[in-house]
Amino acid sequence: MKKRKSEGPDKSHRDSGAKAKNGPAENLLIARVRAALIGRVDFQEKGMFGGVTFMVREKMCISAGKGRIMCRIDPDVHESPLKREGCRTVIMKGLLD
Repeated sequence: MKKRKSEGPDKSHRDSGAKAKNGPAENLLIARVRAALIGRVDFQEKGMFGGVTFMVREKMCISAGKGRIMCRIDPDVHESPLKREGCRTVIMKGLLD
């Protein structure tokens, strides 16, 4: 039986094959993000931003690596996470302070 195009892969995620060079701490963070997503949502991994970016519905969801994690946050609750130490808003081509 042929799989329809919309059915996606047999696994809940796909790895694009792009590998970033990360240290042990970054690899642990990436593994934790991957473990949190597997079985909950279909995603794809891509090497971006000096780490691994987890794409959901072809949009960046989480990027981890080089001692940092970037997360897409619902605009309706955006202000709440900013109260946490070390959390800041990032915009394309720079940092918004």
